Amino acid sequence: MRNTAILAVVLAMAGNAGAAGFRLSEQDAKATGMGNSFVAVADNASAAWYNPAAIIGLEGTNLSLGSAMVAPSMSHQNEVLSTSVDNIENTLHIPPHFYATRKLNQKYSVGLSVNVPFGLSTDWDSASNTREIATKSEIQAIYTNLNGVYKVNDALSVAAGASYVSLDATMNKKVEFGTTNVEQTLEGDGTGVGFNVAGIYKWNK
Repeated sequence: MRNTAILAVVLAMAGNAGAAGFRLSEQDAKATGMGNSFVAVADNASAAWYNPAAIIGLEGTNLSLGSAMVAPSMSHQNEVLSTSVDNIENTLHIPPHFYATRKLNQKYSVGLSVNVPFGLSTDWDSASNTREIATKSEIQAIYTNLNGVYKVNDALSVAAGASYVSLDATMNKKVEFGTTNVEQTLEGDGTGVGFNVAGIYKWNK
């Protein structure tokens, strides 16, 4: 009982990194509707992203394609001139997600996820009060993740996978040289690979 209480306290202390507001946790309609409390449920193809070990419970072939539309709104009020308010340009973001799972037999399954867990932008006017901090900031990160799942027994399943990540980023701002403002543009792109493991244990029926 004491160990369970300690574990509960540790889990409650876990924080949520929002990555400066660019993180997109909405990667499936059902998971979003459940407040992303989906890891232990994961009963559709999006389990390939939320908990790959859970796809062993899906029969046959499952496909899912969708998007979460995001329309951010943000304003900035000048501390000195309280009447001066800047707003970002209205932009509709439509980051896609695709999931596929296949049950090979009673012991093995595979799952594929392609999504954009980071992919928003903010665009301030070049004359705004924020111009020397940021005028345009944009991140697009495409994750491609492939997993294999093994059913150890009726209660325990484990998964292991690899990810390929492609990222593009833009961070612009104004730099003042005397009475002249010059737009400074910083752009970058890159790729990377990563690995993941997952598990699911069914305590009872």
